[in-house]
Amino acid sequence: MSTFHPVNYNELYDFSDPLANRPLRLEAEQEWMSNERSSQLDKGEWRPPEPVRLKAYMGGQATDVLWTGQLNVCISDRVLDVLEKNKFTGWATYPVEVFGRKGEFLPGYHGLSITSYASEIDRSRSQIIVKSPVPGTEPRTYYRGIFFDESKWDGSDFFRLTGSWTVVKKTVRDVFKREKIINVKFTSLAEYDTLKTE
Repeated sequence: MSTFHPVNYNELYDFSDPLANRPLRLEAEQEWMSNERSSQLDKGEWRPPEPVRLKAYMGGQATDVLWTGQLNVCISDRVLDVLEKNKFTGWATYPVEVFGRKGEFLPGYHGLSITSYASEIDRSRSQIIVKSPVPGTEPRTYYRGIFFDESKWDGSDFFRLTGSWTVVKKTVRDVFKREKIINVKFTSLAEYDTLKTE
C-alpha cells in the first residue's frame, strides 16, 4: 500500500534514452512483439514465453544500456550487478537475446521492466515558461517541472508515471555516474521542460 513520501523534485530524475548515435539501437524480431506486448514488458505486467530476440539496426557500440525503437530497455550483466548490489527497488528483468548488426550474438543482456507505478503527471503544478528551443527560432510555450501525486508513490528507487516516464532517485543517478554507465540521460524533474501542445 502506498503512503506519502516527502519529495524533493530536484533529487528525482527522468531516466531516458539520450538518443546517441554510437550505441546500438535494437528492434524486436518476433512477430508477436506488438506495441501492447512491449508496453506490458516495460511495466513488468507480462513475462514472454521465450527470450525476446532483439537485433541492432543502427549504431555500432554495445554499451551497458541499450534502447529499442519501442519502450524497452536492455541492461548488461554489469548493470544488473550494480542494481542488485545497491538493493535498488522497483524493477525486474526478463530474458532477451541480443544480436549485433551482423547477426552476431551479444551475450549478457537482460530486458528491464519498471514494476513500480506512482501516478499521472500533474500539469497544474508546473510553471509555464516561454523560450526558444534553439537560439534564433520562434519562442514556444513549455511546462517546467514534472510533478505527481506523492501519496501514490511507494518510495521505490525506480518508478513509472503515466505516459511511459521512468523516474529514479538521486541515489540511482549517482551510482550510474560513479560506475560510468553510459547511454542514459538523467534530467531533474524540477528542471524538465515539456512542450505545451494544447
